[in-house]
Amino acid sequence: LHPVQRAMVECHGSQCGFCTPGFVMSLYALYRTEREPDERQVRQALSGNLCRCTGYRPILAAARRMYEYPSASDSESVLIKQLRAISVTSEKRLGWQGSSYVAPSTIAELARACAARPEAVILAGGTDVGLWVTKKYMDLPALIYVGNVAELKTITRSDAHIDIGAAVSLTDAFAVLETEYPELHEIARRFASPPICNAGTLG
Repeated sequence: LHPVQRAMVECHGSQCGFCTPGFVMSLYALYRTEREPDERQVRQALSGNLCRCTGYRPILAAARRMYEYPSASDSESVLIKQLRAISVTSEKRLGWQGSSYVAPSTIAELARACAARPEAVILAGGTDVGLWVTKKYMDLPALIYVGNVAELKTITRSDAHIDIGAAVSLTDAFAVLETEYPELHEIARRFASPPICNAGTLG
């Protein structure tokens, strides 16, 4: 078991089990980014994950215990290096049984894809579209993914406004908005868990 999983087992951090995957992934992100997190960092890493069994105490205990075990194997580092080496420089297309998926990498490619399939669902982070499939059982015959379009992942500021691209993550969008509107800080922390904010987009 990974140290995060082992800590959750030994601290009895999984109760009904429904919320466990989200807590494990949030703890894994914390494990990868912080070696000695304080209580505030632990709670922020877990924010947005809801345990309806009200069993946060053993989950917080697991967050402390996971650092007591030998660190995970080097295979994770190799995988991360391989993933970072992947570069997206051109449009990607997939098709299967009448369904299509297009991932443009420029605004021009995006415009062409939208003109060719105006009925397509525009996909960014997938935090809501995924639920259309798993909860509403919707068929999505055409998807256009905008997460690789560099022009949509920019944030620019002027004296008059902040321009946030449609593919900017919620994490990055909240960070810049909070500089102008500090009162958004607590809302941003509770809006969703860090993994969701890292994937979800403002647009």
